[in-house]
Amino acid sequence: LDETTRAEKNLGREVSFILPIHSLLSHAAGHMVYPSGRSLDLIEKGLDGFVGQVWTGPIAWSMSRSEGKKMTRKDDFFESAYLLYSYFANLSYGTGVPCFMLADPVEDDPQYKWEDYKDWYEKSLVTMLLFPWANHFEVMPWPDRVFLPGHTMGGGSPGPEPYRRTLVSVFSALREISRTPASDFDRAKNPVLGYVVNDTLGWQRGGPDGSRMESLHGLTVPWLKRGVPIQIVPLERSEDPNYLDRFDMLVVSYDMMKPLSVSRNRHLAEWVKRGGILFYAGEENAYDEIPSWWREEGFDSPAAHLRSILEDAGLDLKARDDSVFPLLEGDCGKGRVLWVEAP
Repeated sequence: LDETTRAEKNLGREVSFILPIHSLLSHAAGHMVYPSGRSLDLIEKGLDGFVGQVWTGPIAWSMSRSEGKKMTRKDDFFESAYLLYSYFANLSYGTGVPCFMLADPVEDDPQYKWEDYKDWYEKSLVTMLLFPWANHFEVMPWPDRVFLPGHTMGGGSPGPEPYRRTLVSVFSALREISRTPASDFDRAKNPVLGYVVNDTLGWQRGGPDGSRMESLHGLTVPWLKRGVPIQIVPLERSEDPNYLDRFDMLVVSYDMMKPLSVSRNRHLAEWVKRGGILFYAGEENAYDEIPSWWREEGFDSPAAHLRSILEDAGLDLKARDDSVFPLLEGDCGKGRVLWVEAP
């Protein structure tokens, strides 16, 4: 990026630098390490935008299990797509740098039929449009795969004419949406719920206690299935003043990720004191034992550190007798904490 910026200045040209990235969730599911959240650091170096690459394939292979059942394209595609798009929507929120949301009308795997591609595209499109502040789009990668002959997907291209006509209409509508002012949720009518992640989501791999995506889907998909739009929240953004205040409740689990710095826990605690509701669920694992900031602070895990600073702020957790699982609850400042004890 530095080289590109210098070159454009030397040539007297203005060149936009757009970074295409996959969602942190699909990277983690594919056992790939990439600093998705740290990509924000490039903005001050001149980054002009992101492409939020939510492909049909990764939506599917990011799925794991939820409520004891394996997630499938048939039953859970919408929920998986929503989580991937929400990551990008919240990563770029308020940065002044656009994130061009991508939806693919086909799939790299040619074994499926055009009616399958259409169904998945419609679900991707709907989830993509549920974040009214994210109103920039890459309407279609590789249009030849749908509009020209010579490709194998769906039994052969081009795609069916009705589908092609529909796509052209959709692209026109997306262009009009991109011209309208961005907006946000009305929190008075719809309290906003988030699930916290950060880049370490892709780090905990290998034995004896490698993390699995069930830790994420088990705490998000059930909400979505019941009509509660829980969003993915990049914890890296907690460093931005008041960013977390957009959310009324945050679900936190350090099972398959760890906060990279002590400041992340402190920002969560300050958010609770200002009125947020924090729901923590998880247990300690082998990755808590690595040399880390919480060890330097004298704690066995980042969860133990988070609980300690909340207690220092006045939290007094009490067991709830009416809960079907070990649940502690208590007030902290203007906020509230619910803490699920590991069985």
